[in-house]
Amino acid sequence: MKPRHFLYRGRSMHSTFLPGQELYIHPVSTIPTPGDVVVYRKGKTYVVHRVKKVLETGIVTRGDNNPSDDDQLVLPTQVIGIVKKAGQGNSFQAIQGGRWGLFRAQVRWKAMDISSW
Repeated sequence: MKPRHFLYRGRSMHSTFLPGQELYIHPVSTIPTPGDVVVYRKGKTYVVHRVKKVLETGIVTRGDNNPSDDDQLVLPTQVIGIVKKAGQGNSFQAIQGGRWGLFRAQVRWKAMDISSW
């Protein structure tokens, strides 16, 4: 399958993505790893969130700008692909996934926890 692209809308992944940025998605042939940013189907809509952990029963996801994990597990069959780059016009940047992407997100989530004290 060839890569797809989506136009990002919303705030759940702010500052990783800004509304109006184009996301380039690579189809997945295996289960994504923690730290990857995935696009998945939820009903009739698409959701862009980071994989926090993978369980036998599904995938735990969370938006980089969200205070908590998503309410429902994502099934591997719902995943459309992994976001590999994002940008606008001629300016695109690679999206960090895997361990480093997860580490960066965890730092942000911890900062959100501290600021809510």
